[in-house]
Amino acid sequence: MLEERCLVVVRVFERGAAILDGEALEPEEANNLRTRFTLILIVKDGGVKLRGEHRAKPQDIFALIDSMPMRRRESC
Repeated sequence: MLEERCLVVVRVFERGAAILDGEALEPEEANNLRTRFTLILIVKDGGVKLRGEHRAKPQDIFALIDSMPMRRRESC
């Protein structure tokens, strides 16, 4: 599901390591992310399509991505 939508996932937990595309971030980088966002979806052109301080269901995020014109036009 992630690969077919060309997603890069950053996982930042309340404590411990933060992971970007399978690689651990430096603690300072992780702490900076912890103070800024809960959820953010940035599209390839740099625009922010979703930002929130709430949890989102993966199927809702995938539906949003799949509804975007650029998603329907292009592949990775």
